[in-house]
Amino acid sequence: MRVREDFDTQSDNNYWAAYWEVGFDKYLFADIMQFYHRHWGIWNVEETDDLVMDSWTGLRFPLQAGFVVSTELRAEYDRGAAKDRAKHDTTYRLKLGYEW
Repeated sequence: MRVREDFDTQSDNNYWAAYWEVGFDKYLFADIMQFYHRHWGIWNVEETDDLVMDSWTGLRFPLQAGFVVSTELRAEYDRGAAKDRAKHDTTYRLKLGYEW
């Protein structure tokens, strides 16, 4: 894939990259709880030190009338992050949603 990065404070960047994506979910305990994992990554094939990955892993619990509650861990990694930025970030979430 071709990536185009537009920046405000530094020069723009365009490069060819490899992209992958993984998605998995499985109901456990007779549709009481659902485990899920989503993951994607972009690897710059011109500058191999440039790698970005993002993943979500969690448990989803169906409630009544289409509502669900989830607990989730989100992890982000950017090996090519700017010098004043962290390379990784972790977020813990408690979510309420609706499925149809």
